[in-house]
Amino acid sequence: MAKNFFRPYNIVIPASGSTTLNVAGRYIRIVTASESLVITGRDNDKGEVIDSSKGVPAGIELGPFDPPFVSLDFATLSGNAGTATVFISTMGTSVATVAGTVNIIDNTSGRFIALSGNGYSGYTSMTAGAGQFSSLQIWNPANSGVDAVIRREMFRYSAAGNVFRAMYNTELTPDAPQHITNRKLGSANTSKLIMCTESSGAAPRAGSTLLGAFYNAAAGSAILDDRSDEPIVITPGTGYLLTFDAANTNLIGWFDWDEIVAQ
Repeated sequence: MAKNFFRPYNIVIPASGSTTLNVAGRYIRIVTASESLVITGRDNDKGEVIDSSKGVPAGIELGPFDPPFVSLDFATLSGNAGTATVFISTMGTSVATVAGTVNIIDNTSGRFIALSGNGYSGYTSMTAGAGQFSSLQIWNPANSGVDAVIRREMFRYSAAGNVFRAMYNTELTPDAPQHITNRKLGSANTSKLIMCTESSGAAPRAGSTLLGAFYNAAAGSAILDDRSDEPIVITPGTGYLLTFDAANTNLIGWFDWDEIVAQ
């Protein structure tokens, strides 16, 4: 029996522009889309248009393309920036009956997100001055269009004390440069998030909403590594904040996160 290959892809479309996906197939299913899409398939010989569909919403399957496409151009019908998740296949993405082995794709897994180029790692550090407390922040701009799912966080600090975890909805001072890397090594850093630092006159920081605290009694000798079963999600216009309650000391934070279309 012929095999049908399902390949998932996350698409980011710039405003007043398009994104080309160089993948061959005969069917495409729109799993999610922030905007109605304009999708153009091109053939193998001269890049000529073999099909163009306008105003395609999520949940729609297009195909079969004959001849098969070797690339797809994606734009939004409105001309706004947009995002989409699509499945590309050779024999269709939905069937009435299924026989044989069924492969289930979990598009929320860290592996799926990293392979699609939407998983990131970043770090930042701060040493506050006398009478001040170090604060680190991961800031998600209001216009980002993504939710950031924190999968892992690690801290190291240079004195015994508490690291307060909080929500803080004002952006601190952005790092320059930004130390963010795509977890799909070799891919560009297209993260929408911003790593920030700033000193604080209080710990927890005034105006923050406290989520909890970590304590390290052994000054500067350990790294706390947290992989929560229920991860923190940073929505657009919010920030995840860490503040250390020992004044005039260093706080370092490392983070892994995924970026998905905002819910």
